[in-house]
Amino acid sequence: MSLMAFIMKKKYLLIVLLITYSVFSQDKKNNLLKFDTSGMKTTILTHKSPVVDILKYNENTINSFSFYQAYKAMAHGDLLERLIPLEAIKEQAKQSYFTNVIPLAILHSDFEIIYDEALQNNAVSKDAEGYLIRTNPNSEIFEIEHLTITAPLRTVSKGLQTTFKLATTNIFNTTEEDIVTIDIDFNDDEGFRTVNLDQNIIIDYSEPGRKIIDFELSEQI
Repeated sequence: MSLMAFIMKKKYLLIVLLITYSVFSQDKKNNLLKFDTSGMKTTILTHKSPVVDILKYNENTINSFSFYQAYKAMAHGDLLERLIPLEAIKEQAKQSYFTNVIPLAILHSDFEIIYDEALQNNAVSKDAEGYLIRTNPNSEIFEIEHLTITAPLRTVSKGLQTTFKLATTNIFNTTEEDIVTIDIDFNDDEGFRTVNLDQNIIIDYSEPGRKIIDFELSEQI
C-alpha cells in the first residue's frame, strides 16, 4: 500500500513590503498573565522558551506538530483572544481520517517579545508567584516580530491520490494586511498553482514517499 508523509516549507512574498521575521515560544505556565502591556504596538505578547525554540520556524520545513507549537504560543499570548482553541484544530486532523480530506492551515501573525536585555537589567523581573512584572513601566522592552507558517494538519496519507483543502477558517491572520493569493506546489511535478479556498484539491502522485510541499503567500498592505 502506498504511503506518503507531508511537511511544508514556504516562500513568503509581499506585494508592497518584504519583511524579515522570527518567532518565540512560551512555557507551559502563562507567566505573562499579570504583565503590564502598555507600550505594545501589536496585540500578541509571547516570550522565549528554554524548551522549544520557534525562532527558526519561519525558515524551516514545518509539520503539524511544529504548527501546533507555534499556534499555541500565538493563541496563548493573544490579548484579543481571536484564535480558536488548539484542540479544535487537532479535531480536524482526527476527522480527516473519516473524510479522506487533509486540511491545510496557515498562521500569519505579528507579535512582540520582551528584549533579553530587559531581563538582564531587571527592567522585567519575577514576583513571588513566578509571574513576570515590569519594574520600570517607562522602559522600552518590546521587540516586534513576525511569523508565517503553514502545515497539513495530517502528515500521513495512504494511496497515491490525495485530497487537500484549505478552508477560509483555517487561515489565522492576526496582522493588519490582507492575504491576496496563496500558491502551493504539492511536489507532484506540476509546480505552483493558485489555491481556491474551501474547495477540495485532488493531487495524483506518481510514487509514494516523503513529500515536501512549498507555498507562496502574497499580501497587500
